[in-house]
Amino acid sequence: MSSGEGVRASAVVFVAAMLQVVVVSSIAIGGGAPDLLLVSVVALGLLRGSVPGAVFGFSGGLIVDLLTLETLGITSLVLTLAGFWAGRW
Repeated sequence: MSSGEGVRASAVVFVAAMLQVVVVSSIAIGGGAPDLLLVSVVALGLLRGSVPGAVFGFSGGLIVDLLTLETLGITSLVLTLAGFWAGRW
């Protein structure tokens, strides 16, 4: 993966994390909220592989945890596993 592709993928994860926290978290459809960041991380894991998927999942989860002031690491762990297993598939 070249540096330009890495920057674009990082920008996608950052924008998805910001949209998740600011806009999408207030939308309730059928009692649940859509998870835009999870979809982005799984897509990047499928396109780039397991290690980049895990890295992007961790960084996106860390951004969400820091912005929402929740328990640090829970979202990061879940998205790391999701990105890794999507890349393995």
